[in-house]
Amino acid sequence: YRADRESLVLHGSERGAITLTGQDANGATLEKRYDFAGDGYTFEVTLTAGTDRPSTALLLTPIPTDRADARGAAAHGAGVALSDHRLIEKPLTDIEKGAIDLKSPSWAGFESQYFLSVAIPKGAAIAGLFETVDGVATSRVEQALIDHKATFVVYAGPKERDELAKVGNDLSRALDFGWFWFIAVPLLQALRLL
Repeated sequence: YRADRESLVLHGSERGAITLTGQDANGATLEKRYDFAGDGYTFEVTLTAGTDRPSTALLLTPIPTDRADARGAAAHGAGVALSDHRLIEKPLTDIEKGAIDLKSPSWAGFESQYFLSVAIPKGAAIAGLFETVDGVATSRVEQALIDHKATFVVYAGPKERDELAKVGNDLSRALDFGWFWFIAVPLLQALRLL
């Protein structure tokens, strides 16, 4: 890929984009446009294919962490998705054992203890998958190309309820309060008022 600029610096509510242009194995032009805002945790990725393809996908890799839990696994590192209206959380060790199909994912990506990185298709997702590619766990969200384009929103930021709610798409469901969510959520809201 070739970038249209060397760097992009944004402040406050400024917006900017970086476009990468390349070719696929058949020589067809591919374009990836990354649209950023200086004051948020989301950015858009628009993929444009120069040939007729039915779909395209966005892949994410796990959030790096230096800590390990008692089992030696990355601290709270896991694949996370909202698939068929259900929250799916899979430890990286499960993803390394074999591909995990995601039915109609609203979003998918990876979480660590305090952070979340997910891809949200702007159109309807047609497939999703957690799998290992060349020894690295990946999250794949696929959507149909319309007029040779598909756009994804990527959230890469803290697992903070208000920030997740701003994004929408039920992203706040990534905060798993377990069986006692009906107590934990009101208690969290009450604590924020103090």
